[in-house]
Amino acid sequence: WSSDVCSSDLLTKEIYTASYDDPTPDYDSPDSVKVVAVAHTDPANATSTAADSIPVFYNLFVKSEADASRVTKIVQEQFNKLLPVHRPVYVNSIGAELPYLNETEHETILLGRYDTAAKYVTLKSLWEYCNKPGHAQKKVVYLQSMGSFKATQTKGKLRRFLTAGALSEQCAAMTGDQCNICSSRFFPVPHPHTPGNMWLAKCDYVKRLIDPE
Repeated sequence: WSSDVCSSDLLTKEIYTASYDDPTPDYDSPDSVKVVAVAHTDPANATSTAADSIPVFYNLFVKSEADASRVTKIVQEQFNKLLPVHRPVYVNSIGAELPYLNETEHETILLGRYDTAAKYVTLKSLWEYCNKPGHAQKKVVYLQSMGSFKATQTKGKLRRFLTAGALSEQCAAMTGDQCNICSSRFFPVPHPHTPGNMWLAKCDYVKRLIDPE
């Protein structure tokens, strides 16, 4: 989806010193889509609570109720990196329900519940938000619950590394004359992309991308 060329504010040295020669795939859920509940809120029609707020679009996957406790720790770990400017957190929940979403102190809005789905449902929500009139100068963050499908040490390290970058003060302070996408790392080959697929971007860049669906 991120096929256009962009600049990146690389934060590797400031966040984490490890590198990954073979990044784990950025998917944790099946490709088929089965809607369980219609979206509760349409982010394309939402207005920000503050002009400088940065909405976060979070793709959550819980394989089964037995995984809920483990995945809750992943979500808590990522949400603990949120800055005051990161609000609200729009969530698409795939698989089993996660009670923590109703308990967290963070401003969280459930967009939809799915039995099975692919991550494009959340990328689509982000894309629609950026295409709303007046949002061109907004910044948005995309996060995912990496490791929720299958927990490995490598995925855990990569998730923490990517989350720290996407939610960093450096990315939040990114200005238009610097770059239009910010993440812990950025690769130019085989095409410009952020391995692991967690990032902050400006809406005027996202608007130029094709519909992720």
